[in-house]
Amino acid sequence: MHRVNTFQRLCPIAIAALTAVFCAGLLESEAEASPPPGTGFNEGGGYITITPGALVLTGEHDFTEVNPSYGWGVGGGYMFAPGRLFKGTIGVGFEHNVLMLDGYRFKDFGAHAVRLMPELRLGLGGNTVWVYGLVGAGFAATAWSWDADIGFLDRPRGRDSASGLAVQAGVGMQGFVYKNFFLGAEVDFDAGFFYEKGGGNWGNNNDDTFSLYQVGIEFTAGWRF
Repeated sequence: MHRVNTFQRLCPIAIAALTAVFCAGLLESEAEASPPPGTGFNEGGGYITITPGALVLTGEHDFTEVNPSYGWGVGGGYMFAPGRLFKGTIGVGFEHNVLMLDGYRFKDFGAHAVRLMPELRLGLGGNTVWVYGLVGAGFAATAWSWDADIGFLDRPRGRDSASGLAVQAGVGMQGFVYKNFFLGAEVDFDAGFFYEKGGGNWGNNNDDTFSLYQVGIEFTAGWRF
């Protein structure tokens, strides 16, 4: 019997739920009060963001199955707003995911994935709320360690890592809540393609490449300056 993994079960539900939230936010935005003069998305300018928490759903190829996991991140860049509705940002984002591997306690067998990527966001909105699509590409790395007898690894304990390329696409929404402070939410799809140098320690798998496919449901806070 074919096993449907956690990623396949939860991904459509998560995307549908976040899409509903975005639509509700757009409908409510017309009723929001404008921020004080000198603030708002129409002004453009620099920004910083922090993502204190994200739910990460992971699919894999030639790795090992991953349970729903936790992520966080930081970013920054510049927002441009050439018209009343059209807006965009150019920036850089760093993301870190703590990967909970299926069937193991993290201290026995756990992994981390990190990404550092230039990001472009383009979208529409008013002075207090906007919605956007985003794309990005850049460096990615995965590191894993184990302190138990893992059947498909060739030694009882150790650590290893792999580096590679990450590409990203997604949708999001941001809205001002107080002066220059704004909150937001994003749904991102990330694909990471990794090369494990001398990767022969995966037992029956002598392939030195693997891939991770992740959907992240992220909640962010930011400051425009």
